[in-house]
Amino acid sequence: MLALLVLISFWSLFANSWARGLRQSSYTNTPLIYPQALAVLGAAQLVLDLCARTIRLWLDLPAEQPLAKEEADA
Repeated sequence: MLALLVLISFWSLFANSWARGLRQSSYTNTPLIYPQALAVLGAAQLVLDLCARTIRLWLDLPAEQPLAKEEADA
């Protein structure tokens, strides 16, 4: 739930910067949507990863797949 709130807050920052055309206050004058878009993508990936883990736990599957090296050793 916390990850979803982080995603929503990053999305609102991104949408606000997009609508207002905000730019960085340094000599580069970079639009703020570029770094904020990366934050939105990272938060979305976190939410999707947590959803996938939750589904795997509900189905009584391991939380992560073992690596190929671990399978060969076992």
